Amino acid sequence: MSDTQTTESIQKRAIQPSRSTRLLAIGMILLALVQVGAAVRALTLPPDLATQISLLPALEFLVAGMWAGVFAFQAWLLMRSADKRRARRRTVVMLGAFVVYTVARLAVFAQADYDRNRLPFLLLLTVIVLFIFTVYYGVTHDAQSQD
Repeated sequence: MSDTQTTESIQKRAIQPSRSTRLLAIGMILLALVQVGAAVRALTLPPDLATQISLLPALEFLVAGMWAGVFAFQAWLLMRSADKRRARRRTVVMLGAFVVYTVARLAVFAQADYDRNRLPFLLLLTVIVLFIFTVYYGVTHDAQSQD
């Protein structure tokens, strides 16, 4: 086996995503599909039901479309990026942003008693998840800066 064949096989293996990266990309694709479904639901909402919802269907369509695009792009980036560690880190940060957006949207637009009663639990869960993300990022960032 020549040196060029060896370097080519090493480069191919370096670009191949790990199992966890592939699972994360599949999760991103599923979230993109869920957001596409939310956008379609916002477009096909009956007019009498649209008047009872506090979030405008057009705004819901735009935001769901934006998140679908972000998730799809992130899945593509996870599979194609040469720097898999950075792509995974960005994915985790983006998921944190999506969680914050979802809880903030619920806090602003919740009208039903059920939604209002689960809001403190969701806020606490969001704080815990963001704390874990922050600690994890700090530990990995410190470990990388020492290398």
